[in-house]
Amino acid sequence: MSDRPLVSVLLPVYNGARFLGEAIESILAQSHENFELLIADDCSGDDSLAIAEKYAAGDSRLSVWRNQTNVGLFENYNECLKRAKGDFIKPFAQDDILAPTQIELQLNVLIENPDVALVSAGKRWIGPDGEELKRFDRFPESFKMAGDEAIIFNMITLDNWIGEPSTVMFRADRKGDGFDADFFHYGDLEYWFRIIQGSGYYYLKDVLCSFRRHGGSGTTRNLRGTLFALDLILLGKKYRSQLEELGESYEHYVRRVIELSALYVDHLVKEDGLTVEDAVAIGTGKCRLPLCDDLEPSLIREKDLARVLAGFKELTFHSLRYVTSSVSEIDHLRRTREDELALWQEEIHKLLASPSWKVTAPLRAIKDIVYQRRDR
Repeated sequence: MSDRPLVSVLLPVYNGARFLGEAIESILAQSHENFELLIADDCSGDDSLAIAEKYAAGDSRLSVWRNQTNVGLFENYNECLKRAKGDFIKPFAQDDILAPTQIELQLNVLIENPDVALVSAGKRWIGPDGEELKRFDRFPESFKMAGDEAIIFNMITLDNWIGEPSTVMFRADRKGDGFDADFFHYGDLEYWFRIIQGSGYYYLKDVLCSFRRHGGSGTTRNLRGTLFALDLILLGKKYRSQLEELGESYEHYVRRVIELSALYVDHLVKEDGLTVEDAVAIGTGKCRLPLCDDLEPSLIREKDLARVLAGFKELTFHSLRYVTSSVSEIDHLRRTREDELALWQEEIHKLLASPSWKVTAPLRAIKDIVYQRRDR
């Protein structure tokens, strides 16, 4: 085996002791063995660093270090990217588990398709104890498509169907500047967009990644904290030209974001009992919910406060404009129906007062008698 790794696996870690051992073991069990595993501990307060160092002591392919300060998830990925030596990059996550053949199969796709910059695969959700919750073999067959088309389809659906970090692999020569740390939730999707733009994307139908869902996961945190809505707004700004190619204005895109966000919040309120106090507290270091036990001390950093406040101001402005428009439409419909009802009432009054109605009254009375006898 070459001294230089072919694949660099990136594993940013923060307070991940609960599942970290399983995650690392799923990498060590890969059928393709020419890889390096880069583990960056982001100043964890638990045993994450000790667990990683224990595995590293028994396998030279592992490289472990601790950041000097807590930099956050996407910057921590970038710390791993800076040290990556492989020709191919495999992002990973501390909660997840890879199938033994994932690296091999995704690597084969990239080698056999030089026009493809990134490949993703099917996944499944598992619970805290590894039980399967749901499978996401989203498409019935594997396929290849232009990266720009994949970007447009994701913007239309407002959904990351390319996949989370653990589901993808990409070429190192496409890594660019790495993840954009201005994002809270969709930083991975935006990064995939930059990687595949002007290149190719491949979807591998095999379910190769187990994506763990639990109260303390980053996805749960960001959805409950409604920060995903700010990310979608930022995504719309960065890819405005793609929206315009579709004939969609930025304002209409924002309306779709508002509608989707409202559905998410309503679901979380009904299913998980989310309150406004919970939503405000998440990400501030003041959350008292059980789901916050293993979260970062403060998801929203002091340097981000002004940007987050501006984002929510913009979202609130567009939401109020949307509500105003909806209320106006409802009021117009109500007035229209009231006018139509008044018109019908006037026409009925005219009919009842007309000579023809009075003249035909005996005929209607006879008709009623006939129908009553027939019904007996």
